[in-house]
Amino acid sequence: MTSRDHSRWYLGIILVISTSLAICYNVLQPIWEAPDEPAHFGYIRFLQLQNQLPRAITGIHAFNQPWNTTNEYSQAPLYYIVEAIALKAVPMLPDAQPHLNPRVAWPGDPLREAVALHRTDESWPYSGLSLFVHAGRLVGTLFGVITLLATYSLVLTVTKRVGAALFATAWLAFSPVFLLTDSRLDNDAAAMATGSVALALCAGALVSPKRSSPLRLLFLSLGLTAALLSKLDTAFLIPLVAVAAGISADPAHSWNRHLARRMVVAAAILAIPLSTFAAWWLTYARSSAEVLGVKAGFGVLEPWTVIAGIDGGRALNAFWNWNATWWGGVGWGTLTLWPPLVYIALAIPMVGFTGLGLLSLRQARTGDETSRRREIVTIILVLSVIPIFYATVARAAVPAIGLDSNARFTLPAAPVIALLVAQGLTHPILSRIRRWAPQAYGTALIGLAVATAVVLLPRIPRPEIPSRLAVNVEETSRQPRVAFQNGIDLLSIGGLPSSLVPGRQLPIDLTWRVNVPVERSFTAFAQIIDVKDRRVVAASDAIPYAESFPPEAWQKLEIVDEHRTLTPPATLPPGQYVLLVGTYYLNGNEISPIPIVESSPPANSAELMHWQVLPDAADLSTAKPTTAVFGSNIQLPGYSVETTGTSTTVTLFWLGTRPVPEDYVVSVQALGADGRPMSQNDSEPVDGRIPTSTWPPGRIVRDVHVLAVPVGSTVDRLIVVVYNRQSLQRLPVSEPGSPLADYLTLGR
Repeated sequence: MTSRDHSRWYLGIILVISTSLAICYNVLQPIWEAPDEPAHFGYIRFLQLQNQLPRAITGIHAFNQPWNTTNEYSQAPLYYIVEAIALKAVPMLPDAQPHLNPRVAWPGDPLREAVALHRTDESWPYSGLSLFVHAGRLVGTLFGVITLLATYSLVLTVTKRVGAALFATAWLAFSPVFLLTDSRLDNDAAAMATGSVALALCAGALVSPKRSSPLRLLFLSLGLTAALLSKLDTAFLIPLVAVAAGISADPAHSWNRHLARRMVVAAAILAIPLSTFAAWWLTYARSSAEVLGVKAGFGVLEPWTVIAGIDGGRALNAFWNWNATWWGGVGWGTLTLWPPLVYIALAIPMVGFTGLGLLSLRQARTGDETSRRREIVTIILVLSVIPIFYATVARAAVPAIGLDSNARFTLPAAPVIALLVAQGLTHPILSRIRRWAPQAYGTALIGLAVATAVVLLPRIPRPEIPSRLAVNVEETSRQPRVAFQNGIDLLSIGGLPSSLVPGRQLPIDLTWRVNVPVERSFTAFAQIIDVKDRRVVAASDAIPYAESFPPEAWQKLEIVDEHRTLTPPATLPPGQYVLLVGTYYLNGNEISPIPIVESSPPANSAELMHWQVLPDAADLSTAKPTTAVFGSNIQLPGYSVETTGTSTTVTLFWLGTRPVPEDYVVSVQALGADGRPMSQNDSEPVDGRIPTSTWPPGRIVRDVHVLAVPVGSTVDRLIVVVYNRQSLQRLPVSEPGSPLADYLTLGR
């Protein structure tokens, strides 16, 4: 195997490890909890839904409204176009949005570092919105691979040393800022990829002793076009591309020879990128001049403004923030960091190797023409990236600008930093440690990258809410159990047992669907009602998640699951009970019910469950058995009679063999010797609490009737009659061995 084959294997290993780490970062970072991720999502969705580029909105600044999903409309469009196309196949509802945290950045608030409130459907397996974000982050990982390949190409082109190219690629591949950027929804991923490619193309054009072909110059032009349409930060490439195009037009002669020709070539190469960018800017982004702070913020192009307003303390803080965010700052505000000593320890070798890389340029002056040419190319590359570092630090150092100096903004120039670090490791001063220093430094970087995933990423705040997004259109249009006029549906109710047991807790799972944003919180009630007298026997009246996630915080398309518990009293009498659910607004002490949509008759609550509590029929085993059948489907398996003084208690044990269509009255009569009633008790079964039409087939209904017998009277016999209350028509009674009758005689 040749050294070239070995280099490919090593490069492949670096790419695999880096990509694997990026995927881990992707999974471990909660969606939205990365710089401006909701806004990048908003731009992508605008393209997908509107099929056009957005126009910049004035008055919205990303640095003080990270939660605003429109504040990136002023950004160059290439990254978002690529993402919109790549994610077109991900199924998602048109109105799906992140649930942004209303208390983000509130001083002293425990949730101030969280951009979003996280739903229950964001974990694996991903779907809908969560799948969209994680898949979009994978596109960023592909941009990262392009960046690494371009870095390898640039360093190999300039140094002609495979080892230096591999180390430079590995150094960038395992830097936390690179891994964090290519594992997020972030246009910086596209900027660093296109910027790196443009740098590599420029390096190739500058190093080559041959005149560049038209095709090569076209690629150089297209590379700059892609970079400018990725992010404005890549504007530092414009002078470099112009120089590369001019020099490569006639590399055999001094740069001041054929100057007019060189300028024509440079102008031709810049024509496509500048005209394309100008067309986009004038059509869509011109209104964002205020947002970008062209006169102040982006106005670091005015060095006198910076010199006049620079603050020494802010400048030091800007350098510190750049270093800290290069080596690991996670979360939307990169506030989750390592201890300061870690950053100091990481800065020392980086600054040292970069400085040695600059010093090594002087060593090449004694070499041949090729070495001197490569030295000049390196110097040109270094000079070309100074503006982006200047702009990143200056915008944080000047109070009038006040933007942050996050290291990810300088990633388009990262290949040049990697080049200097790799060259610094070859400086003669490091001759004693040259053999093991790259391996030790690389191992430390891998360790840092892994530690960032294991230690920092899990510390990103991830406040959870008990909601999820509707899965599909069918779920948004599914018929609810109850629809209320405030735009909230009770989609379903679960957890309910089929029987109601006195004294036992009754779990209730309410699933709410949000059709429109809720303007104010409402109280939802669940009540167990005694059907006979409409008495409330158990109730739960509460604002859903009043303390943590009240309805006024709910968003359109969200499905909110709420759990409640009702406990009917242990002394609950037998009877018919219903579960009543409704909502209302509480205005002081006044209740304003929320009507149900299209209810006939109009109603403010709905009966969602019916139960029947039957009397205990355990004493059937000691009762006197019978085979009597009333009508066709009411049996009397047994009865008992107990006389105490002047009171006679008759206990009937009924059994419905099939559903009984009507409500019947049971009459128990005490007849005298003349056949006339001396006393009688007429009522629907169980004092009217268990009507015959509600009897569950196959269940015993214990029915007690108490007769008051006059003093001195003698009861000749007891009979049972079952009749229709309206028509007074008695049910026929059949019993094997006995003639058909309209009553049943009970033995004493």
